[in-house]
Amino acid sequence: MYRTAFKNFFKNIVYIFVPMGIVYLFLLIAIFTLFYAFVGQTGEMLAALIDLVKVSSEQSSADVSAFFAYAFEQIQWNGNFFDTLQEILDTEWLSTTVKGFFETLNASTEGFDASINAILSNYSAQLSMYFSIAVSIASLGVTLANFMTGWLIRRSAAKRTFKKFLVAHTVVPIVQSAVIIVSTALLSVIQYYTLLLFAAMAAISCAFSLTSSWLIHGKGKIGLKEVLTPRNIIKHIGILVLSFLMDVALAVLLFFVSPLLALLLMIPVFIYTFAIADVNTDSYMLYLVEKKAKAEASAQAEPPAPAPDTAPISEK
Repeated sequence: MYRTAFKNFFKNIVYIFVPMGIVYLFLLIAIFTLFYAFVGQTGEMLAALIDLVKVSSEQSSADVSAFFAYAFEQIQWNGNFFDTLQEILDTEWLSTTVKGFFETLNASTEGFDASINAILSNYSAQLSMYFSIAVSIASLGVTLANFMTGWLIRRSAAKRTFKKFLVAHTVVPIVQSAVIIVSTALLSVIQYYTLLLFAAMAAISCAFSLTSSWLIHGKGKIGLKEVLTPRNIIKHIGILVLSFLMDVALAVLLFFVSPLLALLLMIPVFIYTFAIADVNTDSYMLYLVEKKAKAEASAQAEPPAPAPDTAPISEK
């Protein structure tokens, strides 16, 4: 079975381009959305600040003129150019003047500071909203890539009715996601027996995967109790662990080349591995069905045992 798992992994390796294309496309859309929002919102924020400063300067023209007259008196402008420049740099005249200018407007214009804070708060809120949208777009890409990769690979393994399609790609993933959420919540609360809890949740998740494959391939051919045995669950976990060990080894290798490259490539690789895990479960289920069918055929082919000789001795 482990040989079949490795064979499935490399036999379907071409499907890795499916999650790559989907994830990268949605990632580009998310980055473009965030960049467009940043440029647009920054422009609007600067325009609002300029308008506010312009209006406030007109309202406080006397105070602003007095401040700039005082500020320019602090520098010896009639001396050597390089000496003047050095004096400006040494005294941090530019930053001090800008800071004093805004303090003058704040002191002489009613509500100036509150207006500045409102503009900056609106800018921050808009960027946060667009950042959430970008993250949602990227997450949607990952979800769609996971769905499409699993559907394409499992569709190539066996034909399915629409009912089986819904079971394989809606009901079971929802239940597995709920198990993962519950296990994550428990792991964050419980401090002890973490590995035991993680193993239990992994076993439950694998049991749901086996149940999904049984509904698709084994129902009516083999009993569910014959499928959900500790031996089958442990073997299923072992195959899954081996697959992810391969992914981890690849991730470590790519990380030494480039951390960014490792991040970009490993998301599609992990999605592909999840899809292959379902294919391996299907393969194992078909193996169990075939094994039982051969056992039943072998039992029917055996000649019946001769009836025991129970005749009375007197009749012989």
